[in-house]
Amino acid sequence: MYALNSGTYLLIVELIQPTNIIVKSGKLFTLEPGYYGYIGSALNGLKKRIDRHLRRNKKLHWHIDYLLQIASVRSVIYVKSNERIECSIVQSLAEKHHYIREFGCSDCKCKSHLIFTDDIKAMENNAIIAFKLRNLQPVVKRYWK
Repeated sequence: MYALNSGTYLLIVELIQPTNIIVKSGKLFTLEPGYYGYIGSALNGLKKRIDRHLRRNKKLHWHIDYLLQIASVRSVIYVKSNERIECSIVQSLAEKHHYIREFGCSDCKCKSHLIFTDDIKAMENNAIIAFKLRNLQPVVKRYWK
């Protein structure tokens, strides 16, 4: 039985132009145009967490909040699960896509929780496969055609 609304998600966002982001800690991230996939989890409020990410006006807290100020969400892929699988999902995706070192992973030992690609379809497909390999059924919400 799943805890009420717990799970893991992938936000895929599009960045149109090269950008420098300085996060709360002062760390600088230099990002190129393309698609970025951010992997996260919410073990107590998955829908609420995703809805927060989709809002423009919010207090900037996580690294992804800074990127979402200038990038557009194109897809959200999520699964309901009590297990903390975000690190294994990001490892699977990092085998196929580039990652942005030290982004979004301050509470784990991963190299990153942000993946980069120029092919949104490939990132979506690889994420779906990664979830299905863990016997989970992903839900895909697209905001592009």
